[in-house]
Amino acid sequence: MAGHKNPLITEALLQCMSAEGPGLLLAAPTQLNIKVAKALTTRYGGGTDAKDGGEERERITYWRFMNSGTEATRDAIQVARGVTGKDYIIKMECGYHGQHESVCVSYHPPLEDAGDPDAPLSVPSHSGVPEAFTQLTRIVPFNCTDEVLEKCIAQVEGQVACIIMEPIMMNCGIILPQNNFLRRVRCICDKHNILLVFDEVKTNSTVGPGGASG
Repeated sequence: MAGHKNPLITEALLQCMSAEGPGLLLAAPTQLNIKVAKALTTRYGGGTDAKDGGEERERITYWRFMNSGTEATRDAIQVARGVTGKDYIIKMECGYHGQHESVCVSYHPPLEDAGDPDAPLSVPSHSGVPEAFTQLTRIVPFNCTDEVLEKCIAQVEGQVACIIMEPIMMNCGIILPQNNFLRRVRCICDKHNILLVFDEVKTNSTVGPGGASG
């Protein structure tokens, strides 16, 4: 995003690693965490979105810094399960969200195992993924109809903690949401008391200052 060996970033890193700097690997928060969190709060969420009919969006005010996208999505799913008391999640077919068991499902399934295009099967992405995790992760196609998503939810009605997805699919090319897909998913989540997790590891700064969801 900032290019290779950007001099401003290089200088900032050197300052952190200097004897007077805060360092790079710390278990406790630092003043720099607070500064970055405030900047992120300004960029993400809040304000009024004309595309949503003037609807006010809640500003994101709590941040947790992670070392990788895998850690971030793992913790997001764990929080969703903890808050809702539910175990199932739904993800998009071919969506990639890191290397942990809950999401190592159907990110590149063989066609002979994938199932019906409108009702994909949950296929472990490699060996070592326990069947229990595979069955707790349900799959729908990106840009699916409301009926397809509703049917998936109905199969485990009342047990879905969250839907995790990239707002723009970027692991299998670049696939844009069609026919107001993101808004429709948001409404269905609200209808069924399901949390919606946007994985913006790749879209967070590439599509706009507030990411695809901001």
